[in-house]
Amino acid sequence: MTRTHKKNKQKAGIPNLLVIGGIILIATLLLTLKKSADFPIEKTVEPVAEELPEARFDRLLQEKELVFAFFHSNNCHLCLEMIEIVNEVYPEYKDKVSLVDINVYDELNKNLLIRADIHSIPTQVFINESGEVIQSIGLMSAAQLHDALDKLAGKQ
Repeated sequence: MTRTHKKNKQKAGIPNLLVIGGIILIATLLLTLKKSADFPIEKTVEPVAEELPEARFDRLLQEKELVFAFFHSNNCHLCLEMIEIVNEVYPEYKDKVSLVDINVYDELNKNLLIRADIHSIPTQVFINESGEVIQSIGLMSAAQLHDALDKLAGKQ
């Protein structure tokens, strides 16, 4: 065997060793992950089942509660602005008015969108204890939302 042939044979063996080492490393990681999955970490808090928006909406109407239904998405510019305004203003009314937060792109809310005849977002729907509806389509200012919630809560 010539000297050049030996070097080429040695160089060809290095990538093979790297591949074998990589396979061993991956196999070790997979086995470690499998073992840790066999012993799940104990949860200290039980998960709370959340009420779906349509069920919440129906329950609040049946109980003749004051309802602020907020129809929006999490990716439209005006919706994102309205979300900030709702987060700023609504906490003042949370003891008087019930909020139903409805993401229009969530398939679970499709039936509620049809029932409420929602075609544009953001849309804010205010429903009093008599079932009377006031609807606002588009962006509301903080002052406008305050006024609408004041009227709904009987402050004006």
